[in-house]
Amino acid sequence: MRSAGSRSRTGFSTAGFTVENGAIRRRRDTINPARQSATPATSRPRGDTRKGRLPMGYEATEKERAYHREYKQMRRANPAYRAKEKVWGERYQETLEVRQRRLVSARKRNNQRRLWQRVLALDYYGGCCACCGEDRDYFLAIDHIDGGGGKHRKETKAQHIAEWLFDNGWSNGFQVLCHNGNVAKYRFGEWP
Repeated sequence: MRSAGSRSRTGFSTAGFTVENGAIRRRRDTINPARQSATPATSRPRGDTRKGRLPMGYEATEKERAYHREYKQMRRANPAYRAKEKVWGERYQETLEVRQRRLVSARKRNNQRRLWQRVLALDYYGGCCACCGEDRDYFLAIDHIDGGGGKHRKETKAQHIAEWLFDNGWSNGFQVLCHNGNVAKYRFGEWP
């Protein structure tokens, strides 16, 4: 039996409580005599009593721990339960694989749609660089003629300019530049 005021394994102070055979009990000398009959010594500490919830500071008795160990071993030894567990695991694995396949296919569809919108935007605005005539689309970029691309992106919250142009009807004020021409226009204010 631990004495009052010692620290238990859970770290809370046991002042006013004793631990007998793994169970927490209130010391009889700290109970109000008027309430002594209403609070039996074997009652658990009060707290959250919902299913699966134990009161704060409650430690399971060795008898309870042994019961749960035995129950778990009995369930795992039962072939029917093990078969159910296996089915549940396979079902979860299948749903996980399906979810991953769905994400991958959605990503591919989005990438294809954005590529298609980019090609349409480049074709609509001329299909070649306005400064050097480059026509290979992987070297081309869509440029704001009057500048202000960062401001426009913040206002519209558009991640992809080609997608925004496609959704908003190919508005004026844009042109096609090669990446070199686009950077030169930004840095020096003119094309090379």
